[in-house]
Amino acid sequence: MSGVTYRDATAIVQLVFFLPYLVSGSYLCQKHGWSRSGGWLIVVIFSVLRLISASFQIATIWHPTRSVYSGALVTASIGVAPLVGISIGMLRRLNGHLLRQIPRLVFVLLFAASLTGIGIASGSSSITPPANSPSPFVPNALTKTAIIIFTVEYLVTGGLFFYILSNKQYLPGQEVRLLASAALSAPFVIIRLIYGLLASFSPDLRFNLLIGDTTLYFILSVLAEIIAVGISVVAGFILPVMPEPRTPTSRRKAVAKMILQYTKFKSSTAQQVKGSGRQLTIKEGFG
Repeated sequence: MSGVTYRDATAIVQLVFFLPYLVSGSYLCQKHGWSRSGGWLIVVIFSVLRLISASFQIATIWHPTRSVYSGALVTASIGVAPLVGISIGMLRRLNGHLLRQIPRLVFVLLFAASLTGIGIASGSSSITPPANSPSPFVPNALTKTAIIIFTVEYLVTGGLFFYILSNKQYLPGQEVRLLASAALSAPFVIIRLIYGLLASFSPDLRFNLLIGDTTLYFILSVLAEIIAVGISVVAGFILPVMPEPRTPTSRRKAVAKMILQYTKFKSSTAQQVKGSGRQLTIKEGFG
């Protein structure tokens, strides 16, 4: 058993923050409804991944084996996908209020890209590094492909953000805060993506995910993630519960209900007029 290292301490910090985030995310999904949970369902998923990653890192104190390091590496790598997905979930929620909505296919494709990136990143751990490698983690084609997918995905998300921003007049007053939270968290998500790109493409071992400079890892990865997710969680607590945006089906039902009510009103009015006419005729007859 080795002593607790600086890297192990960062894992403990992750446990301290992401356990409350997990509980908060679950509560927010209940509060806003699972169908309209926005990015908070992904907060739950991301928190679980970070708790697992931190647990693997702490486990290396007692079992510093390749399999344990691989577990820490995989969960750290695929965690970028849900971090990006939190922003996508928020924008998808806001999109429901727009007059001209972003096609649902766009969000489906982004979700598919996330799954593809996760699958590729997971497969990268099966590649054995060279025997003379100083680290259990050596960037390979799979890790590079995965981080590129996540980066492109976030660039597309940025485009969606600016489209929704240009149509913010259609958003309910309180929902604009969700747009603001996506903007506030953006710098920290970008910092995390840059760190992932450096870890995958830079030959500088300071950016290595497992044996790199721990201070850089803590600031550019751990702290950036904690702040980005924290902003999203705070937004969820501030936002009031909003009704479901009207879908074409719900609009048709509303119109049909209005027509039915109008028909009943017209029929009732006609009967009243007819009844009044009879009373007038009777009075004239008696007169």
